[in-house]
Amino acid sequence: MKEIRWAYVVLAIAAGTAIYLAIIVASDVDRFVSASSDFDWIYVVPVIALVTANYLLRAERWHRYTEEIDLGMKRRQSYWTFLAGLSMSVTPGKVGEALKGVLLKMQNGAPVERGIGVVFVERITDILGVMILIALGAFAFPYGLLSFAILAVAIAVAIMVVTSKSLMDRIVAWLRSRRRFRKIGDALDTPLKDTRTLLRGTNLVRGTAISSVAWACEGLAFYLILTGMSEDVDVLTAIFIYSFSSVIGAISMLPGGMGTTEGTMIGLLLIGGTSSSVSSFVVILTRVCTLWYAVAIGVVFLGLFRRHRNNQEVQNNAASD
Repeated sequence: MKEIRWAYVVLAIAAGTAIYLAIIVASDVDRFVSASSDFDWIYVVPVIALVTANYLLRAERWHRYTEEIDLGMKRRQSYWTFLAGLSMSVTPGKVGEALKGVLLKMQNGAPVERGIGVVFVERITDILGVMILIALGAFAFPYGLLSFAILAVAIAVAIMVVTSKSLMDRIVAWLRSRRRFRKIGDALDTPLKDTRTLLRGTNLVRGTAISSVAWACEGLAFYLILTGMSEDVDVLTAIFIYSFSSVIGAISMLPGGMGTTEGTMIGLLLIGGTSSSVSSFVVILTRVCTLWYAVAIGVVFLGLFRRHRNNQEVQNNAASD
């Protein structure tokens, strides 16, 4: 599994590099280089700070979710688990972050599927939080309100289905009644209960609020990059472009939303009057500071997690001897 995960990250990096090279060539290499020289690189400092705040806020949400369903650990352990999971941000729909379920089991013996259930709730509240940001910017962008309405209806239906106890119970019962799917039904029962707990009442409101603030940080980071290019784009429009593009990338189920997220961002910037070369530079820099920064952090913390586990095993073996 370790080799497969690292191979996947390397493959994703290669794919991302190819996509960005294609974007640069399409926007004209000379103009792209000129745009990069016009950027005020001091803005990268607050951009990275805002993106880091996003990860820490979501790590706190993960910690609270696991506590709520009695899988909690010390905050430091929870944060390490969450940050290590960022290494799989370049998987389709971020499903690779289910790695956190494996890490959770290694630490407190919880069934992997329960950790995966928490990851699923994270994705739902992430989308809800981003939808709130899209709503804030919907009136500041052409067709923004229509786009928001379509996405809102689709997400509302999905949450109603997932949180419907009678429907989920029937699905689990049907799976258990079939010999071939019995194990799947057994495995889904508890995670679905966890999901219903975390997607209702205070848990839903709190999780969505944290998500809104976290993703607003990245939206502001996108705005600062535009500001560093001296682009006249107001903050609500910038947040709308970033949030809407992120949702489209997630829906596409492509690894890390690569291609669709960038294409949507560039298209919306072009509609707003930003030149092709500037749009391409802004989008590539944004993705480096968000998606690929997340992967880098994840790789570091995954390495630290494994080192810590290895040290624990050595100590346990020494104590048993």
